[in-house]
Amino acid sequence: MRARTGAVAAILAGCLALASPAQAYYARNNFLVQQITPVRMEVCPRGGLNPIDGWCAVGDYVITMLNLPPATPIWLNSGAPNPTQK
Repeated sequence: MRARTGAVAAILAGCLALASPAQAYYARNNFLVQQITPVRMEVCPRGGLNPIDGWCAVGDYVITMLNLPPATPIWLNSGAPNPTQK
C-alpha cells in the first residue's frame, strides 16, 4: 500500500511540474514573470497590473534570478503601435 501511495505522489508531482510554466518566477509584488528567451521576459497580466508593477516585477526578476546589478537597463516592448493614435 505504501509503494502505491509513493507512486501516486511521484506521478502527481510530475504532473504539477509539467503544468507549471517554464522559467516562471513570482516577483515580490506577486506578479508572475516568465522568461521567454534569454533576453525577453513577460509579466503575466492579471487584475491590478499597472506599468509600475510591471517594471518592478521584471526588475526583481533581473536582479534575483539573473544576478544582474540593479543598474541593468531594461526596456518595455508593449507590441505594435496603434495606427489610430498619433
